[in-house]
Formats: sequence, C-alpha cells, structure tokens
Amino acid sequence: MEELHFEEFSIKIENTYVTLVIHGKDDTTVKIRSDHVPEIIQFLKEKTEDESNRRAAYRIDIERLCHPARDRLHVLVDDPQKAHIEVTPINISITGILIETTHNIGTQGIHTIVRIDLDNMQALLPATVVRVIQNKVALQFTNSIIDGELNPASELNAICRVLETAWLKSRIK
Repeated sequence: MEELHFEEFSIKIENTYVTLVIHGKDDTTVKIRSDHVPEIIQFLKEKTEDESNRRAAYRIDIERLCHPARDRLHVLVDDPQKAHIEVTPINISITGILIETTHNIGTQGIHTIVRIDLDNMQALLPATVVRVIQNKVALQFTNSIIDGELNPASELNAICRVLETAWLKSRIK
C-alpha cells in the first residue's frame, strides 16, 4: 500500500480505491474509486493553475535586477480617480505586471493605465486588474494578447529586453 502523509491528512492507494484520511480528534476517512482520480486531478490542476500562475509570458523578477537597472525603472498606475500612483514593480512580462502599493488601484476587472519608464523609454499600457491580494496587484496588459497571439507594444518589448539584459549581466558577473 502506497501512502502520502501531510500534517492534516494522508492519502493511501488501496486496490481500486484511493483513501483520504483527515486527521483530527476522530479521523475521518473518505474512499474514492480509482477510476474517478483522473477527473479529480484534472479538476484540481485547472483550479490551481487559474489561481496561481495565469501569466503567459516569462517574468522578470525586478528585485533580482542589479541596483542601477532597478533604480532606473519607474511604474505609475492610475487609481479609480485617475490619479497617477507610483508603485513598486515586483515582476514584469510582456503580458502583465505584479505591483506592490498601499493605494487602492481597484478590484478585479477594473481597467486602468500603466505607465512604465526606463531610461528614455516609456510605455503607456491599458491594463486590467486580474488579482488583488493584500497590497499586491496583478495587472494584465489588455492589448498584449490579441486573438490568442502575443502582440505586446513595441515600447514594452524594448523595456523588457533591457531588463532581461540587465538581469543576465547580473548573473554573469
């Protein structure tokens, strides 16, 4: 019998069943027919992908950039009253950006404008709030994917190339 143990529960494979044992004062046992497992796995996979990693493109981790490149990057986001709020970028890709802010940028589904400045480059990008967790806001660049195809703004592409190069240079040294 194969088993997988966690603090709160255990999973056992027995013959034609998968047994889930929930640990507590009185353990609770649930038996699931093995032929249901692929459907359960597909359901869990779809749900966890939806909740965790939605962005389609490679992300540049801003905190891992060398200081000069990180310090030259500035991001502003319009709040619901259209005020320009300077925010801290956490990571960026050609399809979206994760930011940190203490200001209210809006809730999921709100449309806004993101302005990204790096050196003499600037990108003004329409974006949609896709997730807000505490002081972190995930924004998807609205026009980066059109009809299922990547179509990032040329200015965003140029900024991401400079940031990727800075990231690579910091790893080579």
